[in-house]
Amino acid sequence: MLLALLLPVFLIYYLSVGARHRLIWSVLLLGGLFLAVAANYFWLREWIGYWWLRVPLTPSELLLPHRTVASLWRAPLWGDMLDRGVTALLFSLGTVG
Repeated sequence: MLLALLLPVFLIYYLSVGARHRLIWSVLLLGGLFLAVAANYFWLREWIGYWWLRVPLTPSELLLPHRTVASLWRAPLWGDMLDRGVTALLFSLGTVG
């Protein structure tokens, strides 16, 4: 989903840089896109068939008693303390990276 959100940036890049290259560059770029979709086809096929299956959130999980950082951190939506710790670790490592 992140790459779908970045599509406008990729299109701007392509329109600014692609005009300087020959047709083979555009064909290889498009081939790389198709190769990426083909490499992920084994799970995309399943996802397309079952995208509508999801567990809706209950109303009690959507509302926080007060909107502070502490109440947001302790919300049951994010899982238990271990889940929140792993998420914080991944975000911090991603920021460093």
